[in-house]
Amino acid sequence: METKFKARRSLSFGLFLLISTIIVGFMAIGFPLMVGTAPNTASLAITVTFTIVYLIFVLWIWLGTFYTIDNENLVTRSGPFLWKIRIKDIRQIRLNQKTISGIWKPTISWDCIEIDYGKYQSISISPLLEKNFIDHLRQINDRIVVMEN
Repeated sequence: METKFKARRSLSFGLFLLISTIIVGFMAIGFPLMVGTAPNTASLAITVTFTIVYLIFVLWIWLGTFYTIDNENLVTRSGPFLWKIRIKDIRQIRLNQKTISGIWKPTISWDCIEIDYGKYQSISISPLLEKNFIDHLRQINDRIVVMEN
């Protein structure tokens, strides 16, 4: 049976995504107008399209980040990105981590947990019901070590 866990959403993280979208839109459309280089119709259409695609991408990540656990795998989805991790390969979970450093962060919150799996791999996620999420993983793999930071 598959269990789906919602991601924790930080309002400030959402504002960060919104502000980045506004900056991209301004750089693509507003800045050329400010410096007096009015774009022609074709370039304006391209920049508006790019800005809309970027906004859709950000919304897809914001609304499409969640985690599922079945009997064998942890599946992490963040918009178009998908990670599939065998639960038996999970070695440890570090609590109270921050999303500022590292590479793989399918999270929309500044606070997260970091999961070490395989030989040297890790991923940071932010399940809303963190304790239930970890308990569910440990029911499948009781060798998972949970470390407080």
